[in-house]
Amino acid sequence: MRPCLKWLMALACGLMIAGYALATTEGSRDDLGLSDYRYFKVYPHITRAKKALLSNNEPQAIDSFQHAHKLAPESIRLTLWLAEAYIHFNHNDKAIALLSEQLRKTPGNAQIRQTLDAIPQPEKKITTREQLLALDEECAGSPSVVCRAEVGNYAVRLGALDIALQQLNDEVLRTSSQGQTLINRLTQRAIDLQKWHFADRGFAMHDRLATLSEEQYQQWFAILLHLGRDRRILDLQRQGVMNSPGMQLAYAQSLAERKAYPALSAYLASHHPRFTSEAEKRNWRDLKAKWRGMKAAERISGNGN
Repeated sequence: MRPCLKWLMALACGLMIAGYALATTEGSRDDLGLSDYRYFKVYPHITRAKKALLSNNEPQAIDSFQHAHKLAPESIRLTLWLAEAYIHFNHNDKAIALLSEQLRKTPGNAQIRQTLDAIPQPEKKITTREQLLALDEECAGSPSVVCRAEVGNYAVRLGALDIALQQLNDEVLRTSSQGQTLINRLTQRAIDLQKWHFADRGFAMHDRLATLSEEQYQQWFAILLHLGRDRRILDLQRQGVMNSPGMQLAYAQSLAERKAYPALSAYLASHHPRFTSEAEKRNWRDLKAKWRGMKAAERISGNGN
């Protein structure tokens, strides 16, 4: 047998043994998703690439990983290795392009998505709703907390609060630290733009996550009063939220100003706040006295008829 054939057979046997031993480890034939033959073809390039990477030989490492990837472009592991080599040698743009292209082929691949999300991204120029919708569509193809938060934050900047709110439909984002930051930004931007319904939605999400401060409850209460959301206020008060004596007084005064007299009557009869301020006590008494006077006037008017 020729020496070169002996060497090839020995290499093939070695690869088969190594492949069996490493069947469940990174870089094994199964991990690379290759047949024995294709694994045999790419193995020398992988070996050279890893050796060059250890010695920080950029041209050799990049060239060998690229060659291996070209031989098996469908291998997720080879794509990741090539991307990691690009990142190691500060070619983030090439890594982003490679991983983005792979995501288009295999949307939803968690390893590719995580590696892409971990790369510091250059600031995108998103200045129109059309550009924002394109970014949203790109993220929807392979969604993650990072890309949804990115879309949401660009949406908040543009005042496209409907798109920001859509991102928060994702529970994983909504309950993450990035999601809570986005809820804060959405809510405050809505207040700045006087888009009260969006502000209400933002505060409601915070409330469900139990992340509202006392100051934010005050803001939310003022918005609900402005919107005349009586049912929402009463539901929250029954839960012990927005139920301080001062808030009860403010709500009763709001009902009186809106001439919601049946609701005011029921509220005054069912609530007995314990005020510590003499001014608040006096205002509550005045409301009750005014309401009693109106009821008496109505009775007299009714009897006269």
